[in-house]
Order: sequence, then structure tokens, then C-alpha cells
Amino acid sequence: MAATQKHYEDITRTPFYLYTLAILLVGILSFLVIANIYTQKEKAKFVENPSIGDVYQIRKNENNSISYYFLKVTSIKGDTVVVYHNNLVYTGFVIKLNDEDYFVKDDELIFSKNELKQMLERAEINSVERGYGDEEGFNRVK
Repeated sequence: MAATQKHYEDITRTPFYLYTLAILLVGILSFLVIANIYTQKEKAKFVENPSIGDVYQIRKNENNSISYYFLKVTSIKGDTVVVYHNNLVYTGFVIKLNDEDYFVKDDELIFSKNELKQMLERAEINSVERGYGDEEGFNRVK
């Protein structure tokens, strides 16, 4: 009996489906890593060459408290970038403006392109939106 069992163990292969979970996990992790690398490169490219209408999500860590707000590029003059600050400050991560939020024309801030690059290096610029639609609310300015 032992010889027959040994014979079948020798000629039988492990079914492929036993590896599908591992293959699926490696595939998902690879996709996430590649997508993150692409996003970081795109963000750096957008900060390097700002465009009117770009919206920067800023992450501030002050007094052990994290807050988020948005800056919208309104004009670029040489090395100077003029932005509007949004009205509300968020205590959690957000990807669009709250329905009551808007950009304030009277709250103009001026940055140099070098200052924006430094903010990106310090991880203060969390994301850059370009080519967005109306559903994000980034077109609301008062």
C-alpha cells in the first residue's frame, strides 16, 4: 500500500488554484505601489509647473493636530504664484469642498514656485487637482 501511495504522490501536482490568493495579493499590492509612484510623480510635475485653476490640498500639523485646507491658483506671474484660500478648515482628510465651502477672493496668498516645492518636500502639499469637474466644488469663488 505504501508503494502505491508513494507512486501517486510522485505523479500528482499541486493544483494551481491553491496559489490564486497569493498571486492576487501580489498583483493588488503591485498595482497600488505603481499607482502611488505615478501619483507622486504627477504631483511633483504639477507643483513644478503650476497652472491657473490648480487646487492644492494642504495638510498642516500644528500642536499635535492635523488640519486640511485648499489653495486655488488664480494667477502666475514669473516665479510668483497667487492663490485663494478656501473658507473652511477641515479636521479630517477630504477630497472636495464641503457644500457650504468656497474660495475667498479677499484671502489672496502669494508663494514663489520654490516655496511650493519646499511645501511638497515637507509633505504639506497632500494632493494637486487639475482638470476637475463641478462636483468637487473647486469652481466656487466668492
